Amino acid sequence: TITGGACDISESGKAQSCPRCLEDDCDFFNIVPVTLNEEGDNWFCSGGFYTANGFCGSPCESDLWLVSNALLYDNATTASLVFDATEDFDGSSLVVYYSTDYNGFNRGADVEAATWIEIQTLTESTPMVQVDLTFEDEPIYIAIQYVADGATGSTSAWQVSNIAIDADDCSNTSICTISDITYTEGA
Repeated sequence: TITGGACDISESGKAQSCPRCLEDDCDFFNIVPVTLNEEGDNWFCSGGFYTANGFCGSPCESDLWLVSNALLYDNATTASLVFDATEDFDGSSLVVYYSTDYNGFNRGADVEAATWIEIQTLTESTPMVQVDLTFEDEPIYIAIQYVADGATGSTSAWQVSNIAIDADDCSNTSICTISDITYTEGA
């Protein structure tokens, strides 16, 4: 069991109650690189804008993820993650996924070990993307994957911004974050 921060989370990654709805300012998504290209390109966030650009001029693969903390909307009959996605250049897509078995530890190996269900693929700039979050009755993780080969003409730069959670009832919304953690072995 890991304790501390906004709520407790077990090693299985299931969230406890941490009520709030939100608008993001670089604290909603965790940046989790699975594969960094030779230049070390990764997502970065500034002023609520997450940006990724895996261009390196020659083939060099990037597999970069933004992964939310555990989300649960107990009292909501409708809840959506909304954001703007802006593409520069053309080539790479963004894929939006959800998982109920991600462990929440935000390492590349953990992302690869989870089961991710595709929700939507973005192939061009899309204002006001809406991702329905009311299809599960258990905590879920939302992820956005950026994959690029780094080559000219096949690598996009993407920006994800204006991230918010919209719900008809935020009274028992859970967004679990881990900070100031203490790990107890065998617990």
